[in-house]
Amino acid sequence: MSSNSNYARIAGVGYVVIFALAMHANFAVLGGVPSYDDPAAVLAYAQQNAAAVRFAVVEFLIVMAADILVALALFKLFEPRAPFLNALSTLFRVGYTVAHIPVILTLASAVRWATNDAVDPSLASVMTVEAFRAYGQGFTLTLAFFGLHLMMLGALIIRAGRAPIAVLGALVAIAGTGYVWDALSLMALPDVRERLGDLSAMIVILPALLGEGLLMIWLLLGGPGLKR
Repeated sequence: MSSNSNYARIAGVGYVVIFALAMHANFAVLGGVPSYDDPAAVLAYAQQNAAAVRFAVVEFLIVMAADILVALALFKLFEPRAPFLNALSTLFRVGYTVAHIPVILTLASAVRWATNDAVDPSLASVMTVEAFRAYGQGFTLTLAFFGLHLMMLGALIIRAGRAPIAVLGALVAIAGTGYVWDALSLMALPDVRERLGDLSAMIVILPALLGEGLLMIWLLLGGPGLKR
C-alpha cells in the first residue's frame, strides 16, 4: 500500500468523524433551538437540554482536532504537487479551525447564562439568545476560510488527478464557493440573502453534501486516480 493511499485514508477517516459529530451537534442538538423571536422558549430549551449542548461543545472540539488531522493528511497527500498552493490550502483549513474554537465556546456561554440561578430570567433569556446567535454568525463567518481551502483543494485535485478525478475537484471547488458566498452574504449582502430565503441555504448545503461527500468516499478508497 502506497504512502499516498495511507494519507488519503487517514483524511477519509477524519472526514467520517467530522461528518458524524458535526451532523449530530448541528441538527440533533442545535437544530432544536426555538426561534430567537421567543427568548423565553430558547431559555427553556437551553435549561432542559444543557447536558446535550455541553456534549455538542465536546463534539465540536473533537471535530476541530479531526480537522487538523485531515489538514495534515491532505498536505502530505498533495505534497509533491503544487507546493505553494498545497501549503496555502492547508493554512486556510488550519486557520478556519483556530478561528472556530472561540466560536464554539459561545455555546458554553449560552448554557452558563441559562443555568445560572443568580441571573434574572429576563436577562438570562436575552443573553442565551445572543450567545446562540453569536455561534451561528461566527460559524458562518469562519466558513469563508474553509471555503477558500476547499476551492484550493479542488484546484489541487484537478491538477493532480486524471480526467474523471478532475470532476471531483470541480465539485469540491464549487462547494467551497458556496461556503464563501454564505459568509460574505451574511455581512455584505444581508438583504439579498433574506430575499433568497431557503435558496441561499441550498446554495451552501447541496454542493457541500455532493462535493464533500464524494471527496470523503474518494479518500476512504485511497485517493485513486492521482497522477504519479
